[in-house]
Amino acid sequence: MSMAQTLVNRSKIIGAALIILILGYFYAVHSSPPISLFDDARLCLSDAFETATLKNFKTEWSNLNITVNKCTQKLIQSLILTELPNGDETKLAILPKYAESTCNVITLGIGKDIKSEKRLSQKHNQCTFLGIDPDAKVSGNLYITDLKGVYVQGVIGANGSIKAVPTENGAPLYPNFSFQNFISNYYSHETLDILLMDIESDEWALMKELINYPDKYPIICQINVEYHDPETVHEFSFFEDIRRSLQYGPYAPIRVETLKELSYNRIFFCSVH
Repeated sequence: MSMAQTLVNRSKIIGAALIILILGYFYAVHSSPPISLFDDARLCLSDAFETATLKNFKTEWSNLNITVNKCTQKLIQSLILTELPNGDETKLAILPKYAESTCNVITLGIGKDIKSEKRLSQKHNQCTFLGIDPDAKVSGNLYITDLKGVYVQGVIGANGSIKAVPTENGAPLYPNFSFQNFISNYYSHETLDILLMDIESDEWALMKELINYPDKYPIICQINVEYHDPETVHEFSFFEDIRRSLQYGPYAPIRVETLKELSYNRIFFCSVH
């Protein structure tokens, strides 16, 4: 073997070794839960929700935290979740890995409490905030002054809020936005990192919309939503929608906090894509 050929062979060996080292470093730095953990959780949830019927809906709803948290236990252990407590609950987030990464957050329903958003801003100072709430005096002022966010006065839902209060002459008391209209007017990015939602029962229709028609909206990576007491049999479709979402996307419930006395469920969803 010639000297030149020997050098070529050695360079190939060194090059291959470097590639292996680089790949090893890449996967160590960008570690993520094994796909099997997501698949196991999705299959477990799909099977569990198959038992939901109109007759046992209330029972399944009140035990949602037990069902979901059991199925996602191993997945949760593999995730780096950041807790974001506010006045009466703890929201969750998976923060960007790098300090310089962008982070866009939308709050639907500020509710005079921005502690979660402020904690998020302290944890990752690249976050920008856009919020909507009918209360400009307290909620709007907090969002603008303390959080340095963009505030929009109004109410919101899938196709406008069902809770919008008209004045005596029939005009709405506050601007009433569909989520699509709100996004088209105030949000220009293709991806939304975190959506925080507490919109007093309008969440049922909006989450159904986001699950069934995701292409109408930016890619939403994480959602914290408070589901209020189901008022009609139409909310039964929740389990059907979640089963469809688990199978085809875009979201999977990862963690649930149940308030049995109020029949509320606070759910943390992640994109499955």
